[in-house]
This record gives sequence, C-alpha cells and structure tokens, in this order.
Amino acid sequence: MMFVFALHGILGGILSLFIHPRSQFLARVVLLLYSLALTLLYSAGIIALTLQWDSFYFSRSYLGAMYQDSLLQNYGQPTFAIVSGSINSLQRTGTCCGYYTGDDYLGSNWLEAQLDFDLRPFSCCESQTASCSVNSDDYYGEKGCRSLVDHTFSLFYWILLAVVISANFLIFLLISMSTLLISCLIN
Repeated sequence: MMFVFALHGILGGILSLFIHPRSQFLARVVLLLYSLALTLLYSAGIIALTLQWDSFYFSRSYLGAMYQDSLLQNYGQPTFAIVSGSINSLQRTGTCCGYYTGDDYLGSNWLEAQLDFDLRPFSCCESQTASCSVNSDDYYGEKGCRSLVDHTFSLFYWILLAVVISANFLIFLLISMSTLLISCLIN
C-alpha cells in the first residue's frame, strides 16, 4: 500500500512539471484532487483497522470454541496426536487444565475411553503422572487455560495493531510530504 502512495507522489510530481506555470488554477485543482484521493485511501485504511478490531473479539470467541471442541473430540485420539501434544504443552506451561476448568473434559471422547471418570490428562497435575485425577493433591483443574489463551492472543493482536498504526503514520507522513512537495513544485 505504501508503494501505491509513493507511486502517486512520483506521478503527481511528474504531472506538475508538465503543467504550464501560468496555469495555476489547473495545478491547484490537480493538487487538490491528488490530496483528496490520498486522504480517501488513508481514511479507508483507518476504517479497515476499526473493523478489524471488531473481528478480533469474534476471533477470540471462535478460538475458545475451537479449543473446547478439540478437548471434547480430538484429545487423546491417535490421529490427532499433534492437537493432544499442543494441549498438554499449554496445560503444563500454564499450570492450567481445560479451557474454563478441568471439568471441560467431561463428555470428551478421551474421558469416555477411561475406566475412571475422575481421571484427567497427565498435564493437569504437577506430578505429570497418568494417574492424575480430580482428587490428586497436585491437580490444578480449577484454573482453566482461557486466560492464558486470551493473553497470548491479545498480545499478538496488540503487536499487530502497533505495526498497523505505525504503518498508517508513515503513510500519513508520505501523504503530507508528497502534497507539500507538489505544492512547492507548482509555486
């Protein structure tokens, strides 16, 4: 997008060289139209950024639903070993269990295959043993991983937002500088 603005600036500068010096009115009209076009493009970028903010909250809820669905249907399944490994890694790192609580595993395909419905994945206990259950002393199933997932996603979003705002600021500077340059060339 910045390339488009730079190209507009170069074209505007070249165009101003070919405008007859006595035709100040035409030069000012071209400058005005050029500035208006760049301002509209810049405004469209700001509007797109605002709409992206709204989709962020949708993405967070979608990510949570996807995480819960993975717990219920894919955890512990041999064909979804990567999903199970990722969930275990998240739960070990965050000392959490499930999305909201360890009870998120109730009704899961993994738990239905177990003989004891009090069992939870080994990553839900500090000892990391296969006998991890809701009755274990080191069970941390009261704390779900939702806050960790939200924090990670929010951190990523804020970094992305900072990059987009910085890029928009640079675009604004390019618009201002190219308009000023064209104005100087005309006069």
